[in-house]
Amino acid sequence: MKTRFFRKTGMGMLFFFLCVFAWGCGYSKEEKARMEAIRQLGEENAVSYVEEKYGFTPEVDGVEICMEREDGEIRPWANGYVLARLRRGEETFNVHISGEAALGDGRDDFQRELNNFSESQ
Repeated sequence: MKTRFFRKTGMGMLFFFLCVFAWGCGYSKEEKARMEAIRQLGEENAVSYVEEKYGFTPEVDGVEICMEREDGEIRPWANGYVLARLRRGEETFNVHISGEAALGDGRDDFQRELNNFSESQ
């Protein structure tokens, strides 16, 4: 009888602590809102960057928020930049650009195949 009580109590306590641990490990509402704002502005900036630099409007395949983590920190934090995966027809390319400032400097790999071709000639 005592062993069954301790098993049930032990399992209940384990479940309780797992729930508390899982609840405390997520991002706060403010952090989630900041990351969503970075993602949205980064997407807009990436499309504007390509329009301005190359003269066409790309389709957006996805946007990934760039994260950093310091030693000893459990969760990574958004550093304000995004990596946007864009497409023009069948050709896909990436743009790394700010998601906090309106249209900053960006980097892309759109012409990488042209550069690789010209270097091999």
